[in-house]
Amino acid sequence: MNKMKIFSKSHVLFPSLGLFFLCSFYQVNGQMPLNLKAAMQYAVDNNSSVIQGKLDEAKGLINVEQLLSSGYPQINGNAQFVYNPLLQVIFFPDFLNGKPDDIRPVTIGTHWGTNASIEVTQLVFSPEFRVGLNAAKKATELYRSRAEATKEELVLQVSKGYYAIQAVKSQKANIQANLFKIKELLKLTKVQVENGLGRTQDVKQLELTELILENQLNNLELQIQQQMVMFKLSLQMPLVTDIILTDTLSESSYTLPEVVALQANYNQRIGLTLIEQNQALNVINLNRYKASYWPTANLFANVAAQAQPRTFGDFVSSNSWASFSSVGLRLRVPIYDGGLRRTQVETVQIDIKKGEEDKKQLLSLYEAQFENAKKTLALNLNNLTPLKRARSLAEEIYTQSQARYQQGLAPLTEILNAETSLRESKNNVLSALFQVRIAELDLLHANGQLIKFLQ
Repeated sequence: MNKMKIFSKSHVLFPSLGLFFLCSFYQVNGQMPLNLKAAMQYAVDNNSSVIQGKLDEAKGLINVEQLLSSGYPQINGNAQFVYNPLLQVIFFPDFLNGKPDDIRPVTIGTHWGTNASIEVTQLVFSPEFRVGLNAAKKATELYRSRAEATKEELVLQVSKGYYAIQAVKSQKANIQANLFKIKELLKLTKVQVENGLGRTQDVKQLELTELILENQLNNLELQIQQQMVMFKLSLQMPLVTDIILTDTLSESSYTLPEVVALQANYNQRIGLTLIEQNQALNVINLNRYKASYWPTANLFANVAAQAQPRTFGDFVSSNSWASFSSVGLRLRVPIYDGGLRRTQVETVQIDIKKGEEDKKQLLSLYEAQFENAKKTLALNLNNLTPLKRARSLAEEIYTQSQARYQQGLAPLTEILNAETSLRESKNNVLSALFQVRIAELDLLHANGQLIKFLQ
């Protein structure tokens, strides 16, 4: 991998001083230069999905704290103040008057009452607590990986959009160069017509070619503007921001054997990490449901005091108050739940098997993506050499035709055909370069290496 010149410094001119100086330049000059790495970083810093992923991760950390808090001592205080307009009456046999067969109403309590208590509980034994805490930590890791997966896809999207714009700009530059040649040729032909050495029909033909090329330029400019809007949206950059993309499609040399020798490495793919983390969560859930068969134990202690004075003013009397306390161990033993735990265990076991199949399918997909990107890159690298040769021949033919036309030895159709061939050959090289760059991006993405350019 290190032998191949993928995303070398000649391809991506990373800013040495970062986005801060880019923004400073933008403020001074009115335009913001962006190389590919800066565009990637801007998208990652401002994309809503990435930001939401970070918020999910933060929420996961809070969930861990919440679970931890349930394992700490729990202290609760209670207080109550009561006024009883009607006192409760109960009925007793009249033993006091020696009439056990008679029922006598007896009023109990007082009109005023209050009580206060403090209770402390401490979890002593709960397998579910330990497993649940582990699950919360794993869930936080899963949120983090999801955010990284969003970054990975976003970086690929931004990279392809970046070079798609540059490819169209290069096509526009080629047409501008050819249009300049046609305009010069048109000037020459008009002079020849004025001197009686040329044909008016040639002037009209050149003017028609000029109009066609100018129309193509206008269409390409519109295409660039549309692509730039979509590119800024992918970066979530304000559309009014004026940016300049500084990295271009270069004709760097590549060696085919180096491409063929590349080996797949799927361990860097975030998608695979996500499945493995989901599987880990499934295993934890399985253990959690199994742990629910175990009893749980809590220590508790409470201190309370209550008062029932005859009148409101007796609250301050110590004779109206009584206190009590208790200490104990509370044991909760699950006995029967109608088969709920069993079905929960079976459901998670099915999820684990599905996760295994998902992993197999994902590995097959990664393998296909890697092989396709590798073959596409090799194919386009193979195409570059003959396409460059064809462009050189087209340039030679155009130069010769231009000279022959100026000498009156060749018809206008010959030079127009040569111009069309030259324009097409240049566009063919550009198209191949663009496909090479896209294949590079896909190959880096397939091996989980593309996101590393932000590190």
